[in-house]
Amino acid sequence: LSRASAAPAALAAAPPASHRSSAASSVYTVAVDRAGTSMIVPVRLNDRVTAPFLIDTGATDVLLPQAVAEELGIRIGPDTRRVRYATANGVVEHPVVTLESVDLGGARVEGVPASVSPSLSIGLLGLSFFNHFTYEIDAAQGLVRLRPNQLVEQGLIRGGRSEAQWRA
Repeated sequence: LSRASAAPAALAAAPPASHRSSAASSVYTVAVDRAGTSMIVPVRLNDRVTAPFLIDTGATDVLLPQAVAEELGIRIGPDTRRVRYATANGVVEHPVVTLESVDLGGARVEGVPASVSPSLSIGLLGLSFFNHFTYEIDAAQGLVRLRPNQLVEQGLIRGGRSEAQWRA
């Protein structure tokens, strides 16, 4: 959760996501914008706000910048639950909220755990979203492909987390 970056202006010019579906499965293909070695995608939150997020499959949860949380109307109070996260820069503690929905190019998840950071200017799209999919990141083509994995329906993940994670 320790990466921070300014969103490049090219994000707005990223090609739109495409969606291909068949009776057997759905595949969502989303173009990414590169920022050095990082990849940035536009993410729609709670069907109201679209913001840039770094793809970060090493992050446990989705991480919202404070400004995006405020734009969504999320209020952090003294009773808001906090969680400690181990990062490359040490342990941090952030308030945790549940997003109504997170949508990346039509790949939609509801009830997504997220933490709120007062210091980041761009969000991190972490495993509380990605655990709902089998995903492939094609750095050469600048694409991410997502296929629903049915782990929620099988009872193997809850809120984007495995049983061991949500019990902890």
